[in-house]
Amino acid sequence: MIISRITGGIGNQLFQYAIAKSISVKNADIFKLDIHPYKNYMLHSGYRLNLLNIEENIANSEEILNLKGNDNKLFKVLRKLKIYKRNTYLKEKHAMNFDPDVFNYNNIYLNGYWQNEKYFINIRDILLRELTPKKKISEIANNYLSNIQNTISVGLHVRRGDYLKLPHLG
Repeated sequence: MIISRITGGIGNQLFQYAIAKSISVKNADIFKLDIHPYKNYMLHSGYRLNLLNIEENIANSEEILNLKGNDNKLFKVLRKLKIYKRNTYLKEKHAMNFDPDVFNYNNIYLNGYWQNEKYFINIRDILLRELTPKKKISEIANNYLSNIQNTISVGLHVRRGDYLKLPHLG
């Protein structure tokens, strides 16, 4: 079983879903999502993957505990100090760097953002089918879409918000 910890905004959630789906396809294994972090998560708009046509299997507490291990403060410290290590718990080592070893695990709890296309490029067609909205867009949005499609259009997004307080991101 593969369990992916889902946290952050929709962009991060998409990466976390994609890696779990990719590993499960390669290894012919089931995968589930750990959405428990959203019980206390106050940033962004919460868990949003449920708005898409994904394979949505939510892990229960027992399944998470079996792969992740105990989550109390003592075990978090011991895990950080590498005193308590479970071979079923994998924390991303380097942000945005590809680690091909993640595909060698059968039972694994994934903790990280996994923001590298190499993790899921092999299932691109599957993701393009699944990552579509469950509901049709509103009439107003459809009018905007029509205008965009029928003109020379440019989109620009400048992210500030939460990034203003994170100078290490540039």
